[in-house]
Amino acid sequence: MRTTKSALTILTVLSTSVVFACGSSPPEATDDTTETEGDTTDDGDSIGEGDSSESGDTTSESDTTGESDTTGEGDTTGEPAESCEADSCDANATCDDGSGMIVCTCNDGWEGDGQICSDVDECTDGLDDCEGLCINDEGSFSCAVPQSCADIIALMPDAVDGYYMLYHMADTTRAWTAYCHDLAGTPIDYLPLVEVGPDQNFSQYTAGGASPGTDVRTNYERVRIDPMTLEINIDDTTFSSSTGSLTHGDAEITSMPYAIAMGCTTSQANGLANIDLRGTPFAVASEFCQAGYQPLGDAVLSEDDQVVDLTGGGYCGWTGPDNACPNSPQNGSTGTLLSLDLVQLSP
Repeated sequence: MRTTKSALTILTVLSTSVVFACGSSPPEATDDTTETEGDTTDDGDSIGEGDSSESGDTTSESDTTGESDTTGEGDTTGEPAESCEADSCDANATCDDGSGMIVCTCNDGWEGDGQICSDVDECTDGLDDCEGLCINDEGSFSCAVPQSCADIIALMPDAVDGYYMLYHMADTTRAWTAYCHDLAGTPIDYLPLVEVGPDQNFSQYTAGGASPGTDVRTNYERVRIDPMTLEINIDDTTFSSSTGSLTHGDAEITSMPYAIAMGCTTSQANGLANIDLRGTPFAVASEFCQAGYQPLGDAVLSEDDQVVDLTGGGYCGWTGPDNACPNSPQNGSTGTLLSLDLVQLSP
C-alpha cells in the first residue's frame, strides 16, 4: 500500500539522518523518496485520470436528462380540467364545467342532449296555459285572442290556409272555428258548415215556366263571414259546387247565392233552399222576405233557429234574407247579407 511505502521511506530518511549525525556522509537520495505516482487503485484510490468507477465512484444514479418521472402516486400528467368554450354546447344550452368536465343542459323551452337542442312546442304538447290561442315561439310560447284571419297572419306570419279558432270581440267565451283563406294574400274568413249534403246548406233555382233548363242547385261547404259583424256574404261561392243549367231571360244560370229559393212558374213556390248551422255556435238572426214578380214562398225556422227551410217562386220570384231583400239574386251580385248570432258560448 502507498501508506506503507511512505512510512518505509520516512524510516530510511531518519536512519540516514542518524548515520549522518555520527560523521558519516549521507547517502544520495533515491527516486523512491520522490515517487508520487498518484495511484490510489486500492480502496482509497483516487486515480489520477479522474476514474471513479469503483466504490468511490461519484457518478449519480439520478437521471438528469430532462425526463423527470412524476408518474407515481403524485402523478400530475393526467388530462387538464375541461372548461366551457363558446362552441362546447348547443347555442340553446347551458355549459357547466364545475366538475372538471363539460356538462351541457338544454335551456327551458328546449329539449335534447345539450349538444343538440330542439324547440319544445308547448302548444302541440299541451304545456301551455293559454285561454285563447297558443302561439309557439322558439324556446317559449305566447297567448293571443285573434278575432279574424287577418289577426292570425299578423300573429303567425308563416300560417297557411286552414282552420283556426277565433274569438268574437276578443272574448274567450265567444270562440268559434273559422277557415282562413288566402293568408298569403288577402285573408278572408269563412264559416265551415258541419251539416253538408245534397239537401243541406243549398240554394236552388227550380227550372220551368219562363226559365227552361234543369234545376240549378248550389251546395255550400263554407260561407264567407265578417268576423266582426257576424254577417254572411251570400254572393260568395268560393267553397260551393253546383249542378244544372237554365235560362233566365238572355242569361245562362249555373249557380245560386246562399239562402235563396227561386222559381219562375206562375202561382208556384217551387224554389227550394236550406240553411243548417248545427254543429256551429251560430243561429240565424235575419228575417226573410219574398221579392220578384208575383212572389211566393216562406221561411220556416227550427232547431233553435239554426235550421231554416226556404221556399220561393212566382213569375219569377224568390225568398231570401230580409236585411236587404235581394234583387235579381240569380246574377250573384245581390250585396245581401245574412245576419247570425253567436249563441253557444264556450265554458
